Amino acid sequence: MAKPVKTPDGKLWFPTADGLVMADPGTIPKTMETAPVYLEEVWVGKQRVWSFNPLNPSSVKTSLAFPRGARDIDFRYTALDYSAPERVRFKHKIDGLDEDWSPPDATRTAHFQRIPPGSYRFRVQSCSRDGVWSAADSSIAFTVPASFWETVWFRAGAGAIAVSAVALLLAWRERHEARRKLRELEREQALERERARIARDIHDEVGAGLTEVALLSELAQAGMEQPERKYLDDIFKTAHNLTRSLDEIVWSINPANDTLEKLVSYLVEFSQDFLATASLPCRLEVPTELPSITVASTMRHQICLAVKETLNNTVKHARASEVRMEIGWAQRTLRIVIKDNGQGFKRTTVSNSGAACNGLNNIENRMHEIGGGCELQSCVGEGTCTTLSLEIPDPIKRPGG
Repeated sequence: MAKPVKTPDGKLWFPTADGLVMADPGTIPKTMETAPVYLEEVWVGKQRVWSFNPLNPSSVKTSLAFPRGARDIDFRYTALDYSAPERVRFKHKIDGLDEDWSPPDATRTAHFQRIPPGSYRFRVQSCSRDGVWSAADSSIAFTVPASFWETVWFRAGAGAIAVSAVALLLAWRERHEARRKLRELEREQALERERARIARDIHDEVGAGLTEVALLSELAQAGMEQPERKYLDDIFKTAHNLTRSLDEIVWSINPANDTLEKLVSYLVEFSQDFLATASLPCRLEVPTELPSITVASTMRHQICLAVKETLNNTVKHARASEVRMEIGWAQRTLRIVIKDNGQGFKRTTVSNSGAACNGLNNIENRMHEIGGGCELQSCVGEGTCTTLSLEIPDPIKRPGG
């Protein structure tokens, strides 16, 4: 058979026994065919829950019910296009789950690892080799039942249990904290009782004994000559000094004195008595009101010794005619300023091994030991000013304060 001839205008000419036959491809209408799409099977895991059988009308279903906890769900579908099946494209979506269609591809299975509980409809469309999408899609409704832990009653129960557990935990922590604080309070009270007992025993036993020694030595001096009386006089002075020191120790360890007001009152009384013995006038400036806060016994003891050492240095070395003490309280800090109008000195001129230097070092060490500070200012001929400062942390309000 002779081959057709194509002319420049695109027409085809065929030689036949009856003559030439012409065909114009441009006048042949193009048919835009669509590829009908069909759902074939639905699988959940390794179990096929539905399949389409064209010979069995009962196989057509409008909805499916999946088992609880369904995973690895596959929808399998195909399109009836036998001329170029490899050029057919598909897109799918699940109403109630997806907002848009999936990107077109040649895959004939839609896989979902897990679908949340609810009611949905799976839809699929096909696109033929000519690029024409099917007018109708193939779809099937299905339901994914909720597992027991996904139900409203389970979540409500779990929430109630969680709230109860948190409440029980908080209650347990509060009880535990309350018991801990109670134990601490009991220990503190036991310690205060022990401190009170020690103070009472020292005062009653040792203090009374020293007082008796002082009285006996004073009585014994009445019938003795002057040389022998000197030794008894020394005994009397020693016993008197020990009694005074003992009173200070008893005061410092007595828990009844663990207040800022008691501390300031003691410092004022001690300073007046001490300076009066040395015949030195003392001018005092003390706050009219003080907060009711607790001051630890270690702090009270060290600051009292620091004040005592400062006044002792003033009496021994200052050659002053007046001493001024100012006690202030601001921003949880106690400040004690002791000034004299004595001869003053230069710190560099004080011997590193002398009593005065040791006294100054003791004052600074005592204040630093309790977290306080000591500032000393002195000029020759202008007197000396010693400032003791102590921040009292976490003031605790006493009952009624």
